[in-house]
Amino acid sequence: MMRKFEVGTLLLTLPLFCFDALANSANKLDVAGEINTQVIDSVSFKTLSNREIFTARNGYKFSDITVEIITDTTIHPTPFLRINNSTPRSLTQLAVLINDTPRSISQTILPFHSIDVALDELSQTDVVVFLDPVTLYQPNVSRYTDDATDEDIYSYTLMQTGLRTIYSKKQTKHDYFGYFKYIRGEAPESAYDKWRRVVTTEEQLEYRVNQSGSAGVASNTWLSINWPLPRFNADRSQIGVYRILSHERAHSNGFSHSSGMAYGWDDYVQNYVIDLRANNEIVNDVMPLEDAKVYWYYNEGKFKAYSHDIIYTLENIDLIYTNSIVRSATINNDEINIDLLPHIDFNKKVLLSADIQDEDQLISYILPTGLTNLALHKPVTASSQAETNRPASYLTDGKMSEHTATSKGRDQWLEVDLETATNIGSVVLYNRSYKSSRAKGVTLSLLDENKIEVWKSLPLVNQSQWVFNSTISGFNGNDVRYIKINNTNKHLTFMELAVYKEDTLPGTLPEQPPLPAAPINVALNTTVTASSIYSKGRPTSNLVDGKTNTMAVTQNQGLQWLEIDLETEQNLGAIVLENRHNGYQYRTIGASLSVLDQDRNEIWSTILDDSPRWFFDSDTGFSAVNARYIRLEQTDQYINVGEIRAYLQ
Repeated sequence: MMRKFEVGTLLLTLPLFCFDALANSANKLDVAGEINTQVIDSVSFKTLSNREIFTARNGYKFSDITVEIITDTTIHPTPFLRINNSTPRSLTQLAVLINDTPRSISQTILPFHSIDVALDELSQTDVVVFLDPVTLYQPNVSRYTDDATDEDIYSYTLMQTGLRTIYSKKQTKHDYFGYFKYIRGEAPESAYDKWRRVVTTEEQLEYRVNQSGSAGVASNTWLSINWPLPRFNADRSQIGVYRILSHERAHSNGFSHSSGMAYGWDDYVQNYVIDLRANNEIVNDVMPLEDAKVYWYYNEGKFKAYSHDIIYTLENIDLIYTNSIVRSATINNDEINIDLLPHIDFNKKVLLSADIQDEDQLISYILPTGLTNLALHKPVTASSQAETNRPASYLTDGKMSEHTATSKGRDQWLEVDLETATNIGSVVLYNRSYKSSRAKGVTLSLLDENKIEVWKSLPLVNQSQWVFNSTISGFNGNDVRYIKINNTNKHLTFMELAVYKEDTLPGTLPEQPPLPAAPINVALNTTVTASSIYSKGRPTSNLVDGKTNTMAVTQNQGLQWLEIDLETEQNLGAIVLENRHNGYQYRTIGASLSVLDQDRNEIWSTILDDSPRWFFDSDTGFSAVNARYIRLEQTDQYINVGEIRAYLQ
């Protein structure tokens, strides 16, 4: 669909873009093949200094680890590397690219520390890049409020880094898709998009304390854990706070209670914390160490993978994205080549992930897409601010969910600083839909380094968005540093301003194909027989009634079994088994789950442990063609399970 944009008396046309950051569908592209990592060579080095120079209180981004070459003969006679860790992360080993050559530095860097490292034959003109081992899931912080104590802040960072550890596991991703596709019955694309939104979110939130009487509370700009936080400060063996933080972060990401991300998924998070503590991957009072095995490096459409010491094989490589952004993805010479569609849509990131063969580690990379918005996150000043929750920074925050607002009156203005003089080709200004008429008569000016006006628009007319570029007679975008918006006598209320070097913007993104139907449980309300039943209140029909708060229970002597008859042969693609949820889960240890054909020949089987639930699908190698019966057996023990679901291929 095309929409017309008026600037003064000129009509411009630009495709209508959708800025729905809360889209409910996504594509998943499985990249055919595997790749092997390239081993990083270790280098000899000398640590010149290792010092704490940052503070958590003023906020941080988990990706904010930088490396630069320093020349300072008062510290060292030759150029050296300075690595700044402005995050609460602890890394046990460092990896950098120097002139496209990977190098491994066996040095630990602690949270909020900076280290200086001398290497042999380092030149001031060398190009150096830091390789980040874990880019997935960033619970970033804009600031901690003044009433947050040092203990509160340390507790928050422990929880944040613990959640990052959870999302670095491939088992987490498998469980996530199983939960949303099978337990909640959502279409696969909906599950893909939720995962993409959760793990690629980079928004910085303000962290508060004691904001209400509830366990936690959040908005889209801040969150607070309340009474459980001081309890965690006193006893960090408690695990409930991790669940609460996951719950409130979900709300900040735009998920409601009914989405499954707040209530539901937080149960999994709590169980992961229990398991990680048992494996000493989360220690009560210690920041977890990131001991990465593999690093992604992306440059001009190509991905390479590096590793320390040994070669790893990466498998199950996939891309999750929206709006058909990815044209193609192929593997050639242990590189992934990705062709992306240019666009100017906001918040359309591509998530690349892969499994390390024979390891429970998920290797991911968050790939921003589209043309580069030169104004994104650039500083904005204003003549005034109408409300405390309408800061000028909203004009360049990359989101269409919040607007900035100045006070009402003459000589009100907003000014974006690109921080350096730049040749620009296009400026796009997005209006607020409510009271959009306030834009009438507003002008937009381009200023140079000295704030001398180089171009000014005609007064705007009321519409949803405007594009300023070379299609306007006299447009001049050369050596622009500041973009200034001036009003007449009304509030300035705009959603977003974007700046691009291109003077011709690309066409609209392809529409998403219709969502396929959610998977159908073919075992629902089918016939179930049993070796015995424990009581009339625990009938066999509970096994397939679609509920997880009921259960089927047998007796406990000799061979006990429950068997589902699908009534006709089916080609199954997944089975989900829900254990009992009010205790006695250990009774499934050693039980056998099997699938039989029409003639009762075994097609597939597995032995169970005491997990709360199991997902068997293509990710775990499950496939059952011509399946008729699903059978659960145990000897000299009760069988007490909540539900069995079966889904077609």
